[in-house]
Amino acid sequence: MSDGEDAFSTTVKLTRGTSTDDRDTLKTTITAPDVETLKHRVEAVKEHMESWADDLRDVQPETSRRTGENQSELGKVKP
Repeated sequence: MSDGEDAFSTTVKLTRGTSTDDRDTLKTTITAPDVETLKHRVEAVKEHMESWADDLRDVQPETSRRTGENQSELGKVKP
């Protein structure tokens, strides 16, 4: 391992929402030269990710875009 290279790495993934139309995922990879530094960096990133998730929630429209047609069943295509 060369000087300045981080020996430890972890990925933090935060998912907000439960349904397909209401789910946002944030994923961040964190590196550090030692476990203690990694621990502190993960905690800092988690706090920021929570804030970013709140920001995403604020820009999400109240209602999703819907088509005017009933598309629940496949039918014949009209030429």
